[in-house]
Amino acid sequence: MVLLTLNVSLRIMNKIEDYAKLIKSVTDLNIPFNIIHFSTSSKAVNLIVDIPKEKVKLFKDALKDYSIIIEQKEPISINDNCIHCGQCISLCPTGALHFDDEFKVCFNSEKCIGCLLCADSCPRSAIIENI
Repeated sequence: MVLLTLNVSLRIMNKIEDYAKLIKSVTDLNIPFNIIHFSTSSKAVNLIVDIPKEKVKLFKDALKDYSIIIEQKEPISINDNCIHCGQCISLCPTGALHFDDEFKVCFNSEKCIGCLLCADSCPRSAIIENI
């Protein structure tokens, strides 16, 4: 699964019919997705959605006509608190976290399934969920 951040400007989508058309475009793709976050402001609607990796291009292509800003997010970030102890590596079920040649913790987002076992296991709270 891949996290995508969508920023929908209210200048572009200002009528309920615009949103109905957008939703129909997405549902016609028959792509399962989860809405992780939804917020509004006076200028935009912001969403974070989780979709299957193999459907990212199809999803982005379907939304290109709507002038929606779409950014792909990494599921986690590792900050400077990391002491490279490897506790997260030992619990990662997919090998997304691993040591490099210098025994520093590295992250491969292609393998990550977003289970957050790594974040829960980190003794220094160095792994942050990106939502």
